[in-house]
This record gives sequence, C-alpha cells and structure tokens, in this order.
Amino acid sequence: MNYIYIILGVIVTYILSIVLSITKVIAGFESVLFYCAPVIGFFLIYIIFKYIETRVKFNFKEYYIGIILIVFLFLGFYVAFLIFYGQSAIFSSVTFSQIFSQIQINWLSYMATTPYVYFIIGSFFGWLAYALDKN
Repeated sequence: MNYIYIILGVIVTYILSIVLSITKVIAGFESVLFYCAPVIGFFLIYIIFKYIETRVKFNFKEYYIGIILIVFLFLGFYVAFLIFYGQSAIFSSVTFSQIFSQIQINWLSYMATTPYVYFIIGSFFGWLAYALDKN
C-alpha cells in the first residue's frame, strides 16, 4: 500500500475545499461538520473500495467508476431533498407539487450551502487516491 496517495489526496481535498470556500463558489466553513466532511468522505470511499475490491474482484480504478460515484452522490442528495420536503408537504396537507412552487428553492443551490458538497469532493478524491494506488 502506497500511503503517499492517501496523504496527498487529503491535502488536495482540503486545499480545493478551502479555495472553493474562499471564492464563495460553495458555502464557507461555518461549523465543525464543514471541516470533517471532506475527510470522512475521503476515507469512507477509499476504505469501501479497498474492501469491496477484495470481495468482488472487480477493477474499480476505471474512470467511469468515478463518474458513477459522483452521479450517485448527487442523486442521493436529490432523493433526500425530495423526501424531506415531501414529508413536510404530507404533514402540512399540501400536495407534493405545490410545496416546491411555494418554497421557491432549487436543490442544487440548496446543496451548495450544505457540508454535503465537501463530502462529495472528499469522496471523489478518495476514489482518485484509490485508483492511483492501484496503478
């Protein structure tokens, strides 16, 4: 195991997160979760792919796996967003389609204000460190 990719991956993850935070592209570091999310995403994905590789015997270093990972992370947030606001629609006796017209919120702009964006960045770099470690 080559630990240099892990160390460089965490450093690049934090540098990118700080640059995106300073330039106000995504939400700034407002709480402890903003600082923890990149590292949690990085190590979670890195360890999961290492473990799954020993069980499945599949080559997870292909570039399309990184794209699929990003797509599923965005899809996961979208489903959670729909469930959260759909549940509030059910409890307030408003139809599901009316709740989104009333709140006037875009799920992508909402996601940019949450620590989940940093989790996505950390997850991608965790996969990238795994893929580089496999070469």
